[in-house]
Order: sequence, then C-alpha cells, then structure tokens
Amino acid sequence: MATPVIMPKFGMAQEEATIVRWYKQEGEQVERGEPLLEVMTDKVNMDVEAPASGLLLKAKYSPDEVVPVTVIIGYIGEPGEEIEEEEPSPVTKPAPRVVPVPATAQRTVKAVSGKVRATPAARRLAREGGIDLSLVSGTGPDGLVRTEDVEAFLPPEAPVEGELVPLKGVRKIIAQRMETSWHAAPHISFTVTIDMTQAEARRAEWNEARAEGEPRLSVTGLLIKAVADLLPRHRYLNASLRGEEVLLHRAVNVGMAVARDEGLIVPVLKGADGLTLGEIAFQCSDLAERAREGKLTPDEVTGGTFTVSNLGMFGVEQFTAIINPPESAILAVGTLGPEPVVLSGKIVVRQRMRATLSVDHRVADGALAGRFLQDLKKTLEAPESLFS
Repeated sequence: MATPVIMPKFGMAQEEATIVRWYKQEGEQVERGEPLLEVMTDKVNMDVEAPASGLLLKAKYSPDEVVPVTVIIGYIGEPGEEIEEEEPSPVTKPAPRVVPVPATAQRTVKAVSGKVRATPAARRLAREGGIDLSLVSGTGPDGLVRTEDVEAFLPPEAPVEGELVPLKGVRKIIAQRMETSWHAAPHISFTVTIDMTQAEARRAEWNEARAEGEPRLSVTGLLIKAVADLLPRHRYLNASLRGEEVLLHRAVNVGMAVARDEGLIVPVLKGADGLTLGEIAFQCSDLAERAREGKLTPDEVTGGTFTVSNLGMFGVEQFTAIINPPESAILAVGTLGPEPVVLSGKIVVRQRMRATLSVDHRVADGALAGRFLQDLKKTLEAPESLFS
C-alpha cells in the first residue's frame, strides 16, 4: 500500500502550513529522508522529508495552498500501486432549488448542506468576499474547494494601472500578525534621544581588541545587551497579556528584527540577560546570517519576550514599530550619527540616535515606559557596565 506523506506539526501552537514548492514532480523517484517539499509556517520555511522510498504517486496540494497539520498531502509508492484515499464525509443534499450564479463563475453550482470540504485559504477568501461555500464547485481532490474556485465567484475588479502583486507567503503572514497586533493592543509610544559618543568609542575599542575570526559587535548587539540587562528590573515590559492576567516572564528572550526581501523575521536570543557581550555579538551575527539564508529553526524564532528593531543602517532617523505579539513592548532605533549640541555653553558634535519604545497600554503605562527609557539612556551614555 502506498505510504502517505503527512503535513507535519513543527510547533505546539501550529495549526496549518503553506505549501511553498514540491522538489519532486508526480512520477519522479524519491528516497527516504530526502527533502520532498518546502512548507512555510507563520515563522519559518521548513523542508518535509520523504517518509519512504519510491515514486511520488500523488501531490494532493499545490504551491500557495494552506493545509492543516496531520493532513495527508501526498503518496509515495511503487509504479502502478493503487492509492487508498480517505472517503470524504457524507453530505446530505436538500431538495433541488434554483440558485442564481454570477456570470463570471462559469462553473456548475451545487447546493449542499453540512460541512463543505475546503482549504483554510478558500474559507478565508469566501468569508472576506461574502461567498457561500455551499454554492462553489470544488476542483480539488474529492471536490475540495480551493482558492481559485472561490475566486471564480468574486465580481470582476475594475482595471488597474500598474502591477498587481499578490499578498502571499511571509508578506501575508506579517500583514495578518501586524493587523491583529495593531487592532488588539492599544499602542503608546515614547521617544528619547541618546548620546552614544562614549558607547561608540567603547564599541570601536572592543571591535579592535577582539580575537581574529570573532564577529564584530554591532550597534544592535550593544542595544540588545543594554535592554537585556534592564528588563529584569522592568518586568511589565517583559510580559504578555493572557486573558485577564499579565504573565511576567522569568526568561529574558530578546528578538532581533532582521529585514529580508521576503519580509521581516525575528530570531530570538534566548536568556539574553545571562549572555556576555561576546556571546551576544556571535549570536547576532549568526542568527542574522541564517535568517537571510532561510536556515533558522522554529525554536529560534519563537519564545521572544521583547524585540529590538534597528533601521539605522537604512538612514531612518526615527520610527514607531508595531509590537510583535504576544509581547508587550518593542524598541525601534533610528540612525546613529553626528549632531551639533550645546554642552557647557559651547556647540560640540556628539554621536546621537533616537529610540522609540512602543508599549501595549493594557499591560504598561507611560510612567513604566518612561522609567525604562530613562534607565536605557543612562546605561548607554555611561556604558562601562556593558563592557565589564
């Protein structure tokens, strides 16, 4: 009997994954343990290995389709081997009735009662477009309704000038998570200007003295060290809202926002308050490199309790970031550069940057945020404790 390929569950909270691509086509030979397809969770892309050797007899789902975990997504077997498909759930048909169908549908309509078999993406599209799934003829296995089946029922859109790029993959996941965060968590934001002159001088000395082959300490790494040292004293900024309770995390796991062409990803430095400056420099370099290569594991992008997002390298002077759920705060940092300031009645040039803290107002208030930024400013302007 053919061996089924199951959509795996990579994390405890994972409910579905998106098919990115099949490495093998139907009819091609595969070996047990060989990467068979690539799937995308809400965190990372992962390869699914072939559970057996043989031919890929059937790939049940196409790229960009969202599939629940533990569902059979394909079969591997010998040439000519029969596939014993699971029988679809019985559907009771009501008395025939006439149903008006949009002219653009160009499909046979079927009116049914009971649960309609459809992909999660098709159900979401149907909800957004006000489409009754019972009226849609599915073209997938055993009548499964796919996104393209629902799209056929949507009214035609007016012509547009320019290129329409589908919102999918990582970009779509980011859009959904950020929309949820923005609407669910009332954001309040506070900005301070930090004199980084001494911190930059010490960072340059540290990089000059580092051993050959060791990674350089970046501004982001120094910020993560400062934040990690402070969070145990500012617990409501290292917290998550759980229903009617606030969870004050024991662990300090600092996320580092990394920009990629595919979209933002946030690898996490676990137990950052217990790491040395050298360990933070190494992890920042290693995680950022593997993030851009798409080689992070699910564990490396989960469990964050606070996030640092630095866009200074792009010349961004100041910005406000959206909180990365289920965290309660995020620090957004702009470019670091020379600015004229007045000290002791004289105009001097100092290295300065602006840092904006966004906080979930359900968890923390302005006073808590202000005290954290005050401590962060003091720490970075007199940075010896960070390098000791």
